[in-house]
Amino acid sequence: MERHVKDHMCSITKENIEEAIGIRCECYLQDYVEILPTEKLETYDYNTDLKAIVAWFFEPTEDYRAGYLYYIDQVPVGMVMGSMADLGSQMDAVELNYLFVSKKARGLGVGRKLMTAMAIEYRELGVKSLMLYNWRELKSNGFYRHLEPDYIETIMQYPGGKALETDIFTWETKKLLKCQNIDKIAWFSGTGGVKHIAEQLHLLLLQSAKLSLSMSISECISGHYCEEMNETEVPTDRLFLLFPVYAMAEPQIVKEWLEHLPKVDLVKVVVLSVSGGGEVWPNTSCRRYVIEQLSKKGYDVIYERMLVMPPNIFVEAEPDLVTYLMRAIPFKLKDILLDLEQGIRRRDRLKLSTCWLRFFSEIEQRKAQNASRYFRITERCTHCGHCVEYCPVQNIHMDETKGIPVFENHCQMCLKCYYSCPVRAIEAPKLKRWLLGQYDISELKQLEKREPEKSIDACCNGLLWGGVKRYLEQIKY
Repeated sequence: MERHVKDHMCSITKENIEEAIGIRCECYLQDYVEILPTEKLETYDYNTDLKAIVAWFFEPTEDYRAGYLYYIDQVPVGMVMGSMADLGSQMDAVELNYLFVSKKARGLGVGRKLMTAMAIEYRELGVKSLMLYNWRELKSNGFYRHLEPDYIETIMQYPGGKALETDIFTWETKKLLKCQNIDKIAWFSGTGGVKHIAEQLHLLLLQSAKLSLSMSISECISGHYCEEMNETEVPTDRLFLLFPVYAMAEPQIVKEWLEHLPKVDLVKVVVLSVSGGGEVWPNTSCRRYVIEQLSKKGYDVIYERMLVMPPNIFVEAEPDLVTYLMRAIPFKLKDILLDLEQGIRRRDRLKLSTCWLRFFSEIEQRKAQNASRYFRITERCTHCGHCVEYCPVQNIHMDETKGIPVFENHCQMCLKCYYSCPVRAIEAPKLKRWLLGQYDISELKQLEKREPEKSIDACCNGLLWGGVKRYLEQIKY
């Protein structure tokens, strides 16, 4: 049974835009009419306003625009829209063009959550500040000042011909992140399966009005824009750690990330491993080392579980099985979040095979670091640099003399370069029997939408798919 969610948040879409504009209309008429004598309830043209905002928000543009709706008891009570802004030559920021909260929901933290959601949305674009223009005569001016913004300046605006003092405020995204208890999602993904799960988790948390900061572990290691992930001043509610199973264990990059992780005081952690075979031997020990290291750093691992994505090596899942697996992800994540909400702890027992399996895993991982010697660049290479740019561990560089990619010796064997090359210019003849013809996460997402023709039993025929069959049969659709 679906649980009742009192608060939830979602992105603004063409399907719910009218609800967002309804909130703006309500607040505009309640708050602005007192200030603008030319605005009257009976003369307000809702349809014209709706068309203008829809055209602005959804028009094709390089200016990335995003927005959120906030609901309480299924009633929309808050909305925000933002766009990239350039305030003179001083700074680049996101301008909150529309931020409205219904009077009945004010004082409940809705506005603050909407602003924080926008800060999280834009941070991956490198945006470090939000900015807002606010008429000083509006009551909301006090709310924004309460959030301790950086005051830029006061300018004059003339809506309806009336002169109004307008304050320009900015907030560093870091400052806004410190205003909320935030779930953090740390993930590593090679060919995109784990990233897809992390995105689904982020959306489900958002739908329950829980803000989450999602961060690729490879970005944390390289330090591109990862200050918030290890920022101790950002209140962390829970940490979700997601990683694929490589050689019966965690990838080498996850071990490195754990070494850099700061010590904390009992932050709750959920560890989710992802494989193509399910919770079966020898995958049963894949989380043990990770949990041990987290515990040493002061983290409280309260939950562990295996999720399944279509495999990208050894054996290819047929289209119907891909459909079942892709559809299963949101159900599995909802099940996990419901367990967490009910305070259920889930920890697996230590298995006797763990110690010696760990020995073989470390041998395999050492071999994997040199695995890229099996890859070779064919004459189809267009020297685009795609593999160099997207290698999660920077194991590839471009030979300036020959103009072709060159592999180094700290490969993760994630196969991102092999499967994502735009012209399939990377080959691995000695690994050919284990690699698939192709693996494209965008195509797998498309298969999720089709109706399967076979049953789960028919798709999971044989011992190899036993763990996947049990995994799918546990779902309560």
